[in-house]
Amino acid sequence: MMLNRADNSEVEALRVSLQGIRQQFNHFRPEFLHLAPSERQRGYQALLSAVRELIIPFRANRSEPRVVKRRPKPFPHFREPCSVLKAKLVA
Repeated sequence: MMLNRADNSEVEALRVSLQGIRQQFNHFRPEFLHLAPSERQRGYQALLSAVRELIIPFRANRSEPRVVKRRPKPFPHFREPCSVLKAKLVA
């Protein structure tokens, strides 16, 4: 749907809001269930016109580094069965 939306305008497909299209689709879904097969194309066109304004503005310098954010913890890794570790705590 994002590609179809982008093909019909001068906007790149990655600038179309995925979450906005998901929300609009979920809003239209009950209506699609009740449409006759001959009316589904008209319903799809109505959905496309509803997502026409869902354009994400261009944001420069929005690339983020691919790193692991979680810091290592001072505890050992869980490498034994829980029963064995509990027995070590009691002993």
